[in-house]
Amino acid sequence: MDVRERAFELGYNPEFYRQIIAKREREERLRVENLEKEQAEERARKAKELMEREADFKRLRQESRESLERILVERFQTTAKDVITLVAGKHGVRYEDIMSRNRVPAIALARQEAMAAVALAKPHLTTPQIGKIFDRDHTTVRHALKKMGITR
Repeated sequence: MDVRERAFELGYNPEFYRQIIAKREREERLRVENLEKEQAEERARKAKELMEREADFKRLRQESRESLERILVERFQTTAKDVITLVAGKHGVRYEDIMSRNRVPAIALARQEAMAAVALAKPHLTTPQIGKIFDRDHTTVRHALKKMGITR
C-alpha cells in the first residue's frame, strides 16, 4: 500500500500525509542521531575516566615504589656503627667502650642497649650477625634483647 492509498484510507489529503510522514522520518533520524551522539559522548567520558583512573593507579604505584625505595635506602644506609655511636652518646660513653670487653655496669648496660638498638634498626640481621658486630656470642645478644624487652 503506497502513501496515497493510506492517506485516502485515513481520510487525509495525500500531500499533507506525505509531509507528516517526512516530518516523522526527520524526527526519527534526529532522535537516532542524538542517541548515537549521546552514546558516543558517554563512551568517550567513560574512556577518559578509565584513562584518568589508570593514570592515578600508575602514579600511586610509582609513589609507593619510590617510598619503599626511600625506606629501604634509609634502613640500609644507617650502619650499625651509627646506631652504636648514638647509644654511646646517650649513655655518655665512647664507641670504643661499648665495643670493648669492659664489664663495668654502666658500659655493659650501654652495650646491651646498643645491641637492642641495632636489632631494631636492622631487623634483617640475625643474632649471630649482631654478635659478630659486637664480638660477642649470639646468646649474649639474645640476653641483651630479652633484658631490653625485645622478642624475636
